[in-house]
This record gives sequence, structure tokens and C-alpha cells, in this order.
Amino acid sequence: MDPLTALSVAASVIQFVQFASSLISNTSEICNSANGASADNLHLEDVYGKLESFSITLSAHKLRGKASPDQVLALVQLSNDWIVREKALEEREFSLHLASFIRDQVSGLNFRLVELRGENARLHIDQSCKLDEISEGIERLSQGLRGVQGRQGSGAAEEGTLGPNQLERVASMLTDVISTERGALAEQAVLGSLHFSQRPHRHENIADAHKDTFEWIYNSDCPFAQWLVSETGIFWVSGKAGSGKSTLMKFITSNPSTNSLLSEWAPNGLITAAHYFWSAGTEMQKSQKGLLQTLLYDIFQSSPELMAGACPKRLAGGWKVRGRKGTEPWSLPELSAALNYIAMADDVPCKFCFFIDGLDEYDGDHLDLCNLMTSLSNSKNIKLCVSSRPWNVFKDAFRSGPKLCMQDLTRGDILSYVNDRLLNHPRWELLAVGSEAKKQVVHNPNLDSESFLVRERGGAAAALTCVEGVRPV
Repeated sequence: MDPLTALSVAASVIQFVQFASSLISNTSEICNSANGASADNLHLEDVYGKLESFSITLSAHKLRGKASPDQVLALVQLSNDWIVREKALEEREFSLHLASFIRDQVSGLNFRLVELRGENARLHIDQSCKLDEISEGIERLSQGLRGVQGRQGSGAAEEGTLGPNQLERVASMLTDVISTERGALAEQAVLGSLHFSQRPHRHENIADAHKDTFEWIYNSDCPFAQWLVSETGIFWVSGKAGSGKSTLMKFITSNPSTNSLLSEWAPNGLITAAHYFWSAGTEMQKSQKGLLQTLLYDIFQSSPELMAGACPKRLAGGWKVRGRKGTEPWSLPELSAALNYIAMADDVPCKFCFFIDGLDEYDGDHLDLCNLMTSLSNSKNIKLCVSSRPWNVFKDAFRSGPKLCMQDLTRGDILSYVNDRLLNHPRWELLAVGSEAKKQVVHNPNLDSESFLVRERGGAAAALTCVEGVRPV
């Protein structure tokens, strides 16, 4: 049974109990009077009518197909019997029956809470407050029901009941817990609908930065570090093919120093999101739809409460499904509207920094993509770090903003890589050349930056091949 539908039935029954008590009192007064009347005689007919209305209401739940358990049918029958036979029903029976019914709902909540925690861990969504609230609510419900014991067997005594007021409080608590549970389910469903299986693949396939490389990016004299702390707009990382743009972007997004510096720009809260275009990947890995779904996934993962404003229709019905199963695919206009809400909302306390790698690998109109980046950066709460090859379309779009050129800054990183790979190789000492010759293979300071990038890397590869071929005499 739908738990909230069940609670509406319970609420009707609680009211029925209260009216039944009133009717018993009035009937007793009539029977004991000399003329068969009482001061509330006229009110009795109204009470009777309301009891009949409750019976109809309870029956309607069954007719609409919303309630089917035997408990609800039994309550309807009890109400009909009261009206037809004018026989008083004990409030105790209703108390015990409803307490048992609510106890079953609490047991179901415990089971579903375990499922919620499992899905929460899988999606890495920040729902700790909601899940703690559900857990605490279940504990309060359990405490409220401990004073009511069911039958120990046919004819056994029953100890403790909950009065109408107590039942109303318990029913209210249960409603609150179920409402919170539905909210958590809806958030998980929306996040699951944004996920696609290839979403993390490009990030995972990018090589990690070699030790002690790229640390210069956080130096105080580096424009990137200055941009992280205070500036807005777009920061452009430009570089030729193979210059290490993607490796740098991965390094930046995973390095704690990035968030540490960004927190100075966003002291009231920060959310970061990252996407890596990949021309060799699937449609979602090189399309605008894949970009928007990834950004929204990262945003909602950190701050699911933003769903209420960004995609209210999806959130409203999300509790009925789990994960992607049963959900409609997102359309590009729907994704754009959701992200635009986040960009334009005035009541969002946190700020956002997006890292988008490989704009040149986007399978579409690059000018349109640049316009989207610019549009997002116009928000006072959003700034972006993007990387691409130095194509004219990107030069024109980002020429006025802060930027860096990879091949102008990575000479030291290449030296560090070559030194580590060659000088620490177990066969390096076996080469029949002098120390000065070895040093020239590793480091030639007379080369300019661009030549170093091409020739030194080629030399390193040749040297490594030579080392692999050495055999001890």
C-alpha cells in the first residue's frame, strides 16, 4: 500500500474514533433520561451523518484501488457495522489496530533506509542530512509505539494503548519520515537519470601527472593561481597536440590546492564540475548533451537541494522510480534550462567553477560552444577553466581573458620526467659513455622551448630504447 494513502485512511479512522466516543456519551445520556432526549439530541444526527461520511471515505480508498490490505477493509466493515447496528466500537481496538498498521510501515521504512544508503554510496550524492533525519524519525516512531502491545494469542490480555491524540502524533511523524524518504528517492532518481556509463572514462584514461610536475601552476606569480583566488570569467589553457593539456586539467581538478584557492573566491560554498571531451569516444563524450549532463551530475551530486529549482517536474515524480529505470531521457533544451536556472538564480549561496578539457575535440560547431562558455561565465556565480589547441576560433573567443600556453611552461616538467626515467633506470649505468655524454642526452640547455619539446622527447625515447638493449658483459 502507498504509505501516505494509508495515513489518510488512518487519519479518517482517528476522527471516527473521536466521533464514536462522542456518540457513545450521547447515547448513554438518552437511555438514562426520562423522556428519551438529551441536550445534544439534535447534534446526534449530525454526528451520525459524519460517521457515515467516514465510512464512505474509507470505502472510496478501496474503490479507487489505492488501499487493499485486510486492515483497511476491516476498518471499513467496523464502521459500517457501527452505523447499521448502532453498536459502540471500543477505542482500544482502533488504537491497537492502527498501532500495528503503523508498526508495519516503520518496519518497511527500516528496510528501505538500507536501500537508500546503498544507492547513496553508489551515486556519491550528499544526502547525509536527509538519511540521518529518516533514521532519527524511525527511532522516534519506534519509541512512540513501544507502549502498545499486540495480542499474544487468542484471548490474551492487551497492555497499553495509544489514544486518538497520541495516534495523531505518531501518524504525523510517520508522514514526515515518508515525505523525507520520498525526497531522497527523488533526488537519487534525478541524479541517476543524468548518469551515462562512459561519463568517467576519459578522466580515468588520462595519465596522471608525473611526480613533482605542474606544481608551478600554484605559484603566486602564475596567472592561474591569481585567477583561482579572485577573478571570474574564463581561463584558457592553450597547447599544441601532446603538450599535456589533459594531464594538467586532471591534475588541477584532483589537487586539493585548487579548492583551497577557490575557497577564497567562494567563502560561502563551492561546487566544482569537470568534463573531458573526447573525439575518439562515444556521442555523449563529444557532444553538448554529454557536457551538460556531466556538469549537472557533478552539481546535483554535491548539492541535491538545487534540483527543486532546476528541474522541479523531474523531482516531483522522481520517488516513483529508482535510478535511470523508468525515467525519460533528458532533452537538450531541458538540460540547458536546468543549467541556466543555476547560472541565473539569485538565491543560490554557493559558487561554481567548471573545468572543461578538450574544446577542440567537441563534435559540433566550435563557435557555438565558445558562445555557451561565454554565456555561462557571465553569471556572477560561475567561472570556467577550459583547454584546447590554439585554433583561431578559440583565440578569438578567449583572447581578452587570462591564459597560459603549455609549451612555454613545461620545460622543467619535461626535464624532471626525463631525469627520472633515465637516471633511475637500472641499466643506465651500464651505458659505455661518459657522465658528460649522459648529461647531454638528458639536458641540453641550448635548445629553445619548442625544439626541446620535440627533440628532447624524441631523444629521451631513443635513449630509453638504447638502455633497454644493454646487456651486462
